[in-house]
Amino acid sequence: MITSIRTQRLILRLPNQADAPALFHTVNGSVETLSRFLSWCTPEYALSDAIKWTRGAEYDAAQGLGFHFLAFEQLSGDLIGSCAVTNRGSALGQDRIWNLGYWIRSSSEGRGFASEAIASVIDAARQSDRIDQLEIKMLATNDKSQRVAIKSGARFIGIRDEDISLHGKKWPALVYRLTVTHAA
Repeated sequence: MITSIRTQRLILRLPNQADAPALFHTVNGSVETLSRFLSWCTPEYALSDAIKWTRGAEYDAAQGLGFHFLAFEQLSGDLIGSCAVTNRGSALGQDRIWNLGYWIRSSSEGRGFASEAIASVIDAARQSDRIDQLEIKMLATNDKSQRVAIKSGARFIGIRDEDISLHGKKWPALVYRLTVTHAA
């Protein structure tokens, strides 16, 4: 299992509970932007939510259910977002199709960090013989996420009705997929 990844500008690593305060502050500094696309990101997001998330991420990694990486800018050491590969397809009978998700704090958007982070996580996914495809889902209004998905090499496969829950409503998801070529 890969526990950390270094890119040109980022350090991505699996979280631990000591990261919860930084996660809490990063999320709260970006609620206005992130809450438009992520159901868990609300003005009520609390330190206890960050602690719960870090515990869940540790559990997922230990069980092989997913790998949630926190992204830190190398120069400043600041937490700027998260990128995760999770096995959510097994409930749909698609256990070799894993979900790829990502978010970047508002003040770091538009600098290519999301693309840099997911490129490294895609490379890490190639080390797994359990992943054949990565699926990226987003709201149609999330133009930035669409550009990141396309830049990663993912292809648009269609719209899945009522696939995203946000603010008590179901929304259609744009779905992109990327075939993972395994490392030799």
